[in-house]
Amino acid sequence: IERARVFYSSGFFLTVSPPSALHIAKHACAHNKTYVMSLGAPFIPQFFTDAVNMLLPYADYVVGNEHEAIALGQKFGFGTTQDDLVQIG
Repeated sequence: IERARVFYSSGFFLTVSPPSALHIAKHACAHNKTYVMSLGAPFIPQFFTDAVNMLLPYADYVVGNEHEAIALGQKFGFGTTQDDLVQIG
């Protein structure tokens, strides 16, 4: 991990080892590297909310489609429909 400049983790990884993802995210932040987090699927923000919330402060980029974004918006109170995508973003 020392030589990498960009780190990417899929939301699916949060179903297995959130502490590992957090370790990488903190390393990226401490060493001025890029951390990219994909939501992976709508159920990730719905059922792994604590893990998503734990990683969001470290994410330089959060990747997701409109369904994943709406699920995130619903969970965190940013919006609940396709019309809210700008606010969710």
